Amino acid sequence: MAIDLVKAGKGLEAAEKLHNLYTDILQLNINFTSVLDENRRLKEELADKARLKEIETDLEFADDGHFLVRKSEQGEAVRPYCPTCWAIDQKLVHMSRHKLPGTFQCAVHEPVYYTKVYEDWKRRQDEQRRQQRNQSRSNYPVGPWS
Repeated sequence: MAIDLVKAGKGLEAAEKLHNLYTDILQLNINFTSVLDENRRLKEELADKARLKEIETDLEFADDGHFLVRKSEQGEAVRPYCPTCWAIDQKLVHMSRHKLPGTFQCAVHEPVYYTKVYEDWKRRQDEQRRQQRNQSRSNYPVGPWS
C-alpha cells in the first residue's frame, strides 16, 4: 500500500499513511497493555477473595472468651484473634496476653477479652478478700465488754 504510493511519486502521502499505521499500532499496544494490567489486577483480587474465604472457613467463634480461633490450630495453645479486626478490616490480628490470667487484648482496638480461666481466678480472688475481711473483723473487739 505505502510502497505503491512511493512508486507513484506520492512519498508524502505514503509517509502520512505509515505514520497513521504506526500510531494505530502503538495505540493497540497501549490498549493491550491496559487489558493485561486489568486482567492481572482482577486475578489478584480473585486470589485475595479466595484466601479470605479460606481463612473465614478456618475461623470459629470461641464461646469461652468471645474471640476467634482457627480450627487448624486446635490442640495447640490458645491463639486468639480479634473479632473486631476481622469484622471491620478482614485482618487476622493475633491478640496478646493481658496482665491478668485468662485475659487477652487486641493491640489495634484495645478491648480486653476474658476467659473462664479469668472468671475462676477472679472468683478465687474475691473469696480470699472476703475471708481476709471477715478474719480481720474477728480480730478486733466488738465492744467494750469483749
